[in-house]
Amino acid sequence: MWQQASAYADEHLPDDDLNFWIKSGYGSVLLEHQDYELAIAISGQALNWCREQKQPLPFLTTAKAYLKLGDTSKAAQFAHQAQQISGDEIFDQFEPRDREIIITTLNHH
Repeated sequence: MWQQASAYADEHLPDDDLNFWIKSGYGSVLLEHQDYELAIAISGQALNWCREQKQPLPFLTTAKAYLKLGDTSKAAQFAHQAQQISGDEIFDQFEPRDREIIITTLNHH
């Protein structure tokens, strides 16, 4: 359903807020389904809009996807952007082991 909504929004609502909201949610669903590369790509389409709206979801999704792909540096970059939007409580959205990796990586930059 998310894929259909995304395709519809691309065709009929390309610059509408709803399209970016859909992309943010669709990226999160892709992460849950372990489609990490596509989760990054779809979430990437919502980053600017979500930054303006102070919504961290696509940054969080992208950080988690990069962690799953083994790229801790990129994961930390996106986690930091989510932190800038939501504060330190965003780290509670990570599994304890992943949270430790993110925080350690951020402290070394």
